Amino acid sequence: MESLAGKTLATVPGYSWNARFPELLPHTRIVTAADIEEMFRMVADGRADAAIQESESGKVLLRRYLLTGIEPKADAVLGGQHTYLGHNWGVTRRLPVLAAILDKAYAQMPEADKQRIWNRWFVQETSAGQVDLNAEERAYLDSSRFRRARAAAWMPFDFADADGAPTGVAEDYWALIRDKLGLRETGGERQPFSDILATMERGDIDLYAATTRTADREHYALFSDPYERYPIAIAAAANVGLYAGTASLEGRRVAVGRDYSAYHLLKAHSPGIDFVPVDNTRGALEAVAAGRADAAVDILPVLHQQIEQLPPGRVKLVGVTDLQFPLQVIVSRQQAPLLPLINRAIAAITPEERAAIHNKWLLRQVVTAPDYTLLWQVLVMGLLILATILYWNHRLHREVGRRKRAET
Repeated sequence: MESLAGKTLATVPGYSWNARFPELLPHTRIVTAADIEEMFRMVADGRADAAIQESESGKVLLRRYLLTGIEPKADAVLGGQHTYLGHNWGVTRRLPVLAAILDKAYAQMPEADKQRIWNRWFVQETSAGQVDLNAEERAYLDSSRFRRARAAAWMPFDFADADGAPTGVAEDYWALIRDKLGLRETGGERQPFSDILATMERGDIDLYAATTRTADREHYALFSDPYERYPIAIAAAANVGLYAGTASLEGRRVAVGRDYSAYHLLKAHSPGIDFVPVDNTRGALEAVAAGRADAAVDILPVLHQQIEQLPPGRVKLVGVTDLQFPLQVIVSRQQAPLLPLINRAIAAITPEERAAIHNKWLLRQVVTAPDYTLLWQVLVMGLLILATILYWNHRLHREVGRRKRAET
């Protein structure tokens, strides 16, 4: 505000700070325009040096009035104001419960929905799928290089290809998020998932792109909005029948990766399961094949991918649980400012970008060699995969419809 000394500031009648301008700007000449349009035109034709207006509504009004020679120059922090203020609900004192209800509803609104509203009204100049960053956010990203963890072979989400390059469903989604933000990163050696969590708890890494929220991690980590969801599936020996959902796992020995998200989700939902901890999903399937466990669990695409790599006739998919696994980015609490930016990038992922990842990873041939003696098993597997594809297509259809409605 000191930069306004000796200059002329235009304002409008009824502006909340008019009464305090003489006190806050004793060396600034204050002139009053008839309305906001006239205020901006006074700046445009030189009758005033500056005007103060809420930033986003000001940008909209400048476009409406076709005033291209004016642009935001600085943030006006007025006297006694230590933080930037947003808009609030205005509720009569006779209805205090209504104010509490509105606050609770807003707190529970996903960041993705907030971003879609913001994009509709304030980001018209940004092309579809991009994220509009202000100067402070851009400076934060440009001054940082984030340490991203990579898991040891969690196919098809996070693994290394034949040349050692990172690849997978989560890797493709992360590439979209990273590129939309212009985020810089460093990647370390691949390590077991339990080691990734321990490393983040020590503060040695900043983020990992393929996990989900569980209560035991919240004291050291934050979680993004989900960028995808999959059911937790069940695999068992090839000679057993179908499992009827989560309840069918009660009292059984269920192999699962040590400290895996599927373990925490199932344990919270069904404490009667006898869990057999192993190093990874392949180890869980081998435990089933060897008779050390009755079933193995992980999210559906992972189980299917791992079963395909085992000798045929040992283990098969036998069902899905009623639990969904929301894929999220986990961020160290030390990098809390990064989380809302990641959420905005997730909200900016277009239906076309999602479809490309879906087609790349989930529409591959699911049977590589005919096995007519196990035809019924293949049919069951096909139904499970078909259910996943239909689920994807339904979500994509809803997403396209929601975006079309938001743009009208």
